[in-house]
Amino acid sequence: MLESEEQKAQTMQDELLKKVSSLVVNFTSQRNKSLRDAGVCVRKAMKEGMDGMEAFAAEHNKRMDAMLDTSQATARDVVKKSDDGRDSAEEMERALGVVGGEVRTGLTNYQHAMSGALNEQITQFGRQKEEMDVGISGGKDAHCFSRRQIPHIFASF
Repeated sequence: MLESEEQKAQTMQDELLKKVSSLVVNFTSQRNKSLRDAGVCVRKAMKEGMDGMEAFAAEHNKRMDAMLDTSQATARDVVKKSDDGRDSAEEMERALGVVGGEVRTGLTNYQHAMSGALNEQITQFGRQKEEMDVGISGGKDAHCFSRRQIPHIFASF
């Protein structure tokens, strides 16, 4: 009878080990999947953010090139007007007046263009930050949900 009880105890111990092993495997599988899902969300948000930043950089470079071209064209116009105005004092005074007005207008236009471009860039930064915050928040929520599930899984033991 003692051998029978030992046999039963061994069988029950084996079954218990199988069940515990099954629970541990199930827990680690669920945890692994949850972490992978959270990682996918974070990677997606990061990729979207990077894509947005690359598009922003390309647009910024394009605008800066256009502003540089405009300023170089304005500089060439100023030099030409200055050279033309050297012929006579009257022409020089008139040319300086024209050039001064064009420079003021050019600088005002340049200031307005730069201000508009910077405001647009600030707005784009804000939107991209919000998009990244949403993606990161989703990944964080998934991570926190997974962490909250750990005590529930072990509580079933």
